[in-house]
Amino acid sequence: MKSLVLSALALGGALVCAPAHAQWEFHAAAGMRQAETRELNRNGDRLVHERGSLPGIEVGAARVFGDWKLGASGEIYGGRLDYDGRTQAGAAFATDTGTTQSRISIEVARRLSDALSLVGALEWDHWRRDIEGRGAVLGLRERYDAWRLLGGAQVRLGQWPLGSASLRGLLVLSAPERMQVRFEQDVFDTATLDTSNGVGARLALGLSRIAGSGLDVEANYEWLRVARSDDAPLRRNGVVAGSVAQPEHVRSGFGIKATYRF
Repeated sequence: MKSLVLSALALGGALVCAPAHAQWEFHAAAGMRQAETRELNRNGDRLVHERGSLPGIEVGAARVFGDWKLGASGEIYGGRLDYDGRTQAGAAFATDTGTTQSRISIEVARRLSDALSLVGALEWDHWRRDIEGRGAVLGLRERYDAWRLLGGAQVRLGQWPLGSASLRGLLVLSAPERMQVRFEQDVFDTATLDTSNGVGARLALGLSRIAGSGLDVEANYEWLRVARSDDAPLRRNGVVAGSVAQPEHVRSGFGIKATYRF
């Protein structure tokens, strides 16, 4: 959280110090994301499958000067996902997962022509995952934090009276997630471990300035794969009682959102 605050302050200073001829742009958005998480064992077989719809909001500000745009944005999507997995003993287990997916990003875009821009971004991602216990199976409270680098391009597909259509594609490189696991009823001490590097992609197809207004609509898809972590010690009252690891996991989502720019 401290890093997040420092990043926000640094960006704010950069925006305020931008040249006087720069132009401000603000936006607010609301959307729905069909989110999915899969955990896989060493053989690639599915261990856990979570899926469901997460409503969310986004806000942001940018400053345009010449062919450059510098901006910051934040988003939060949350809700409940259906959880289909297995216990440590291998028995089928179904429950719900309370989930929040939050991001703050700093983005730089360079316009090469009227139809093409290069895009780069630095992003902080926070993932809250509360797996509810049922019966004799205890729940887990998991928190993930990770920094990511994104890079790619945005292409304008065409300009029509209804609006301007564009396609954006980004490669995502994620640093290892810092993961914290708390066990229900404190049967074990809270465990902290680092996962592995992740790689993914994002695609977005949008229609902007609909009918000359500030309204945009967008359909987007994202995918991120993170390899299995190393084993970390699992302790009870400070004494090692075993090991814990985060399996290979894949996060994906298909979303639709409406954005108003002013």
